[in-house]
Amino acid sequence: MDENEIKDLIKQLSYGKVNISLDASKTLGCAAANEKTKELVLNLLIEKLFDGDKDVRWYAVRALECAAEKGVNISAAVPKLAELVSDKDKDVRAITTWILSYAIKNRADAPIALSALGKALGGADHTVRRAAEGILKDAAENCKTKEELLRLVREIKGSPEARKLAKEIYEKWMEKQNKKTGELQKQKMRKPKREPGEKKLMKLVN
Repeated sequence: MDENEIKDLIKQLSYGKVNISLDASKTLGCAAANEKTKELVLNLLIEKLFDGDKDVRWYAVRALECAAEKGVNISAAVPKLAELVSDKDKDVRAITTWILSYAIKNRADAPIALSALGKALGGADHTVRRAAEGILKDAAENCKTKEELLRLVREIKGSPEARKLAKEIYEKWMEKQNKKTGELQKQKMRKPKREPGEKKLMKLVN
């Protein structure tokens, strides 16, 4: 795919026909996964995030989401995506909230994405609030260590609701870990002790 073909696809985002624009966004997402066209595609899509047409903004976010699903680093778009969580259009807000679930996996992008999701928790859009809450809870579930969890909850801010959720996430994670630790200790205690004669036999066998 050459530069002219990519620019034609970008134009199709504003065609006004759902099937054409949606197909274009998917194709652009694939093009972003190609090292030869990645930089051009991402730059053009970021420009479209500022478009005055809400549908164009939505398709641009969808294209970036397709790229993120393929493992493309979308860091350059994250600051603007964080702003779009508060977009005046509800559909743009919703899809942007979901794409930030990819951004929080990148340690460099996580603070911006988490802050945006924290602000969304205090917003008036019920759909966005629910989505943000689900994303943050899932992120906590995937934390392997306490240090990883602390990095997550410290960045969940921007509204009173965000700090409340951060506390809830931390307490539930710690409760779950303590329960696991307690179960392991019980298993060790239940382990049968070997009799002296049995120990000698085991040594001979081994």
